[in-house]
Amino acid sequence: MADYRIKSSDIKDLDGYSLELTLAKVQNVLENGLDHKQEKAAFLSLVNQGESRADFDELLEAASKLQLHYQKPVLVHLRAGDVARDALDSFVKRARQLGLVNFLVISGDKQRLANGFSTAVELMAALREEAGDDLVLASTIDVNPGASKTVLTSIEKLNEKAQAGADWFITQIFFDDELLMEIEKESAGRFVLVPGVVDSLSDKTMNWIEKRLAINVPEECKVDQKVFLDQQVKVLEEKGFTFFHHFGMN
Repeated sequence: MADYRIKSSDIKDLDGYSLELTLAKVQNVLENGLDHKQEKAAFLSLVNQGESRADFDELLEAASKLQLHYQKPVLVHLRAGDVARDALDSFVKRARQLGLVNFLVISGDKQRLANGFSTAVELMAALREEAGDDLVLASTIDVNPGASKTVLTSIEKLNEKAQAGADWFITQIFFDDELLMEIEKESAGRFVLVPGVVDSLSDKTMNWIEKRLAINVPEECKVDQKVFLDQQVKVLEEKGFTFFHHFGMN
């Protein structure tokens, strides 16, 4: 049986990118095949936008089909509220049956189940205890500048998540790499950090980023986003990053 685990040691050695897909895009890929960019991705990431148990089941089934059909690892986004506390063992068993071993654990803005886990840290710790090293658990880190956010508080959050079971991390979308580089320097490589980037942003998405995420989109990006976003990746490559996670925003 193929080993689809996306281990932190593998991430360190990878040159390239991972690519985020919605469920609708996965269904299109299963019907029509991978495009060139999807085919070249080291692994694919499946966004979780569902609101019901049926939606969640459909997500897991689609992730399994995608992984098996193309023999390419799939990272499934798992929100804390998607798993009931008294059904954790059933979830792990189902994941194993489907061959799903990689999960990006996030708190999420919806707690679908009343008895679901409340935070990503809580769910990661429970998954690690239940499944041991059978599952690879990725987590997120916000590297955007903030009044109460420092290098030390960011490293404390990384430590908390790592102790709970996180194997490696994807940054949230960002436009200023200063805090990311400070974290890299101060943590001395203790954490595997993958910069989260985008290829393009619609006006609607930029407005959502500013209002919903409270992240300022630089004027230079609004004026000529292709030049700005391409330059962002180029600068990060010059600073030593070789692998990037491409968000599905547009």
